[in-house]
Amino acid sequence: MTLASALASMTSKPTNPEAFEDLARAALAEEEEERALPLFTPGVMKASSARTWQWKGLLEPSLDEHGLALRSFAEAARRDPSHALIAAWD
Repeated sequence: MTLASALASMTSKPTNPEAFEDLARAALAEEEEERALPLFTPGVMKASSARTWQWKGLLEPSLDEHGLALRSFAEAARRDPSHALIAAWD
């Protein structure tokens, strides 16, 4: 999926965990984290998915937001403490 199609998907499904994952994967692949993260951040607050928080944490270090990434991973781990790799850097 391209970043353009992932951005379009986020418009129609702003809290869908799969849409967040598609957006994060495309942004990382195309080195467009700076474009994706502002859209990601407000929506992740509405999402209850630990995986969504993990993807946010994966985007943040690319913008030198290491402290935010650690907080995102901590939130992911809090939401799914039984998932051993939820706070891991993929």
